[in-house]
Amino acid sequence: MPSLFVERTVKPLHRASGPALDDRTGMIGRAAELFSTAVLDGQSVEGYEYRVNRVGGISISEVRATTRAIAARLGKVHYSVEHARPAGSVTRWDDPLTRTGRAVWVRRAPFTPHRLITTLRGAGFGYDHVVLLPTDHAAAEAVLRGADLGMVHGGEDVVRRYVTDASILPRGPVRSKILLTAEVDGRDHLDTPSSTP
Repeated sequence: MPSLFVERTVKPLHRASGPALDDRTGMIGRAAELFSTAVLDGQSVEGYEYRVNRVGGISISEVRATTRAIAARLGKVHYSVEHARPAGSVTRWDDPLTRTGRAVWVRRAPFTPHRLITTLRGAGFGYDHVVLLPTDHAAAEAVLRGADLGMVHGGEDVVRRYVTDASILPRGPVRSKILLTAEVDGRDHLDTPSSTP
């Protein structure tokens, strides 16, 4: 996706006035229902789950459980955000209290992000409120420049590039360690995985 397209898509997001909090909360609740029940862009829930299963190699029972979990969490997102928000912070950047020093609090396969954005649109959010922009690394820079806040995933080079930018939350590589204990007493080796990076 070219950077110019990203920049032109992000601009209306900045110009749009968001729905009132109660309306937004209701639309997100409707989106939770749609995510796990509706045909979206011609794809049923079962079709979505089958595609994730076939492409991702994830068991169908795990995909179904994840679909239910996403819908349940989406239905509680307002509650979760409100309870995670620090006391004294506000929920909108244009809240007059931001001028008095109050902070604003905002909280892998391509199929789930697409279904989630489609669900939010089906629940009433306009194209100028939510957008999905799958990009390569070059265009991702344009997304980050256009966003109020961003999160990036990558290796140590990505973390180093963004670690000093307060508007971007860098997430580094996840490192896993496995301790094989076949024919060996694993207790003698437990300190090795926990003491190495």
